[in-house]
Amino acid sequence: MKTKDIPAIVMLLAGGVYCLLGILYQIPLMDFLVQLLIVLLLFWIIGGIIRMILDKFMGEIEDKAKEEEEEAEEKDAEGESDESDETSKEEEKGSEEEK
Repeated sequence: MKTKDIPAIVMLLAGGVYCLLGILYQIPLMDFLVQLLIVLLLFWIIGGIIRMILDKFMGEIEDKAKEEEEEAEEKDAEGESDESDETSKEEEKGSEEEK
């Protein structure tokens, strides 16, 4: 999953909401711009934290999936070796009976 754009998306959504509120409440321009800058920076940081959390959990999920695949491959390999051992034992018994 691509998480690179999450901070920007969160920041822009928060900025858009704040712009609408600024228009509705008719905040003076200089006050609005300073507050908008603070909102954008704050939500950019929050977006970065969200991205780090998602990266961590996605990494853990991928690691678990790899481990499960490796275990499944090992079980398949063991199952094939068990079958080949049984087949060779049966062949040995058959050759002994023929003698």
